[in-house]
Order: sequence, then structure tokens, then C-alpha cells
Amino acid sequence: MNRVKIFLFLLIISLNLYGQNDCKDAIFVCGNSGFQGISATGAGQIAEYSPSEGSCFSAENNSLWLKLYIKTSGTLGFILRPENTSLDVDFDFLVFGPTATCNSLGQSIRCSSTNPTLAKLQNNTTGMTGQDYDTSEGPEEKGNGFVSWLTVTAGQSYYIVIDRFSGNTNFSIQWTGTATFDDPPRINVQPYSDVLDLEKVDYSGETNPSVSFDLTKNTSIIVDNQTDMAVTYHTTSNDAILNLNAIQNPADFKNTTSPQTLYPRITNTKTGCYNWISFNIKVSDKLNFPKTTINICDDQDSNSTDGKAQINLDDITASIFENQNLQNLTLKYYLSRNDAETETNPLSGTFSNSIPFQQSIFIKASNKTASVAIQEIKVFINPLPEIKSAILVQCDTDQNSNGLVLFNLKEANSVLTNNNPDLETLFF
Repeated sequence: MNRVKIFLFLLIISLNLYGQNDCKDAIFVCGNSGFQGISATGAGQIAEYSPSEGSCFSAENNSLWLKLYIKTSGTLGFILRPENTSLDVDFDFLVFGPTATCNSLGQSIRCSSTNPTLAKLQNNTTGMTGQDYDTSEGPEEKGNGFVSWLTVTAGQSYYIVIDRFSGNTNFSIQWTGTATFDDPPRINVQPYSDVLDLEKVDYSGETNPSVSFDLTKNTSIIVDNQTDMAVTYHTTSNDAILNLNAIQNPADFKNTTSPQTLYPRITNTKTGCYNWISFNIKVSDKLNFPKTTINICDDQDSNSTDGKAQINLDDITASIFENQNLQNLTLKYYLSRNDAETETNPLSGTFSNSIPFQQSIFIKASNKTASVAIQEIKVFINPLPEIKSAILVQCDTDQNSNGLVLFNLKEANSVLTNNNPDLETLFF
């Protein structure tokens, strides 16, 4: 069974591959959930801010940018815990806001760059708490690793820069205080289910087939009645997280491998919060049939309601496969499954159905790369509408009567259709 993997973003994330070490790529913090297994690797490539003289922070070393939108007012704090508890591991941080932008960050409103070894601390944790009162500390031996938390207001936004100055380890963040963040969109798909997986049949007979998939079939399942949501589809999880390289036409995506894993991203267009998931698309080597029932009309012969008609097999093929490339597909029709299995008494061209109103025929399909498939096709022969005549009379009241007047042909509809709502009229 193909398995869908749900990544509850910001619950467990590993970010060393994704490059959110610039302000423009900052990770939206959504939901007041802790981060675990986070890695900050590499300095940012853009100098978004210039530390003032005497600042506790001089430059990025291995940085990670976070962006927070405040949903409800309150206090905002956090505790950053390195996985490696050695005092040689030193994490620093900066906070910008509440009106900061990447192009205009201003000076930091919180800053901590205390070196735990030089300060002779008991551990290497750092953060913002309600028990501390300074707004800036460091560098080197100055401070205890913690500064005062913030009092924040709904609607404000903040940037937090985490920087690993020394050592090499992942870290976790525990959010504290009473303020809350916007929630990420939910994805109501059970872990390990294959509800989003898509499978199509290749009729071309090619060894490495590429067929068109309509990925948007999954959009309604992913959104699930949520409002203000946008869904994009990506070929890598990295692109889904960073919202890069969205598939331009997800309604007509051609696979490059089979199976291929794709990554839809659902974004709340009002808050910027997002979530993502993965699913598989696969080109099947087993032939199947897009349609197994066909409706045709009774012949316009002496009895247009007897349920009998000339059935054109080419029309049946076109209706079943709907514009598929059938160049390398061999198709044969039979009146019984036994005939199909033994390849006896094949039908060709057109034939008249022997059973009124519903005729089963059996199609046998094969090509050089797929297994042979036999499918019953039910053909329903529908009677033609009953012919009704109508007469419209219009008076020629003009002073110069010439027998030419304006008729409203729709006035005949009720007679022509016998008030049947399933019938419509066209006039020629």
C-alpha cells in the first residue's frame, strides 16, 4: 500500500536543508507547539540589519529566522534547549518588532549572546522568561542566558533570529507566556492512508510512460471546507516548505517517475500559516477502463421506442477512452465473456443489439507492456422523445397587413415537450 506521510509542520522539523537563514525565508510560527530537532546551519546571505555600536550581537554564524504573528494579546517567551548540553555549545538570539519588516528591521528589542562557558553557567539553555528583567545581555561572560519576555498585542508581528555561535547540535524551542499564534491549516487525512494517491493507466505501451494527472482532484479533500485557503503542489518537500517552484498547471501534470511523490502545501491566505503533506502518483501496468456504461439513442426508424439500434464500436471506443492515445492498444469486442476469453466470434464495425434497451458487450484490451484485461461494457439504448406537433397563431394587426409578424417560438415548448422538464427544444 502506498502511504501518505503527514508532516505536522512545527511539531517535528529538521531545517538544515531548507535555508531559512535569511529574513525573507523566515519560518512562520503557527500554533503554540514546541519545535524539536531544529538545526541552524550556515549564515544568512543578506545583511538585513546592522548591529549598533555596543550591541550584544555582532554577526550571523549559523542562523535561523522565525516570524511570529500574534493572534491574542499576552506575554511572549520561550526557552531554547540545545540537544547537546555541553557548555561549549552556545546559542544566541535577537528579536525584532513589533512593526519590523525585512527591509526595515530597526534595532533589536531583545538580544542575548552570553557565552555559557565564560559566564560559568550551569547549563547552555537560553531564552526569554517572566523571571528576568534585562532586555539585552552579552557578549561573552555578561548575563545568565535569559532576558525578559515581551508583552505583545494581537495583530503585531515579530522576527526571531536564532544563531548557533559555537558547537554543533540541534535544538528545541518551548513557547511560554499567554499570547497565542495563528493555527496552521488542518489536513484531515489519516496518517498512512492512501486517500490522496492517484493512479492512471498507460495505454501507449511505452517502457517509461508519462501520463497526465489532475492533481487538483485532491484540493477539495485537503481544504475540507476551510475558508481562505490556497493549495499549491510541489515536487519536493523543501519547495513545499519554502513555497517555491509550485507546479504551474496541476490539472495537467506529467509524471517523471513512477511512482512519484508530490507535496501539496495549504496556506491560509489571511494569516500566512501553512501545512503540507505528501502523496504518490503512479502509472499502472494494469489496463482499466475509464467508463463501463454507455448511453446511446434509439434509431430514428419506424419504431424509435423499441430499444434497438445500430451500435457503432468506434463510437463506443471513443466514449470509453475519451481522447486517450490508443495507438499501441489492441481492442476487440465480443458478445460474451467466454467469447472474449477464447477470442471467438469478435464483433466489428456496427451491430444491432439483440436485447432491447440494454446490451452487454465485452471488450478485450492489451498492449506490449500491460496485462490483458477484459471488461463488461453496458450499453443503454434510450428511446427518442415522443414527437409532438404544435401550432402557433399570431394576429397581423398592423395597418399594412402583409402576413409577416413576430412569433415567440418558446410559446410552443409546453406542447412540444408535454411539460417534461427533462426535454429541451431547439428551433431551426
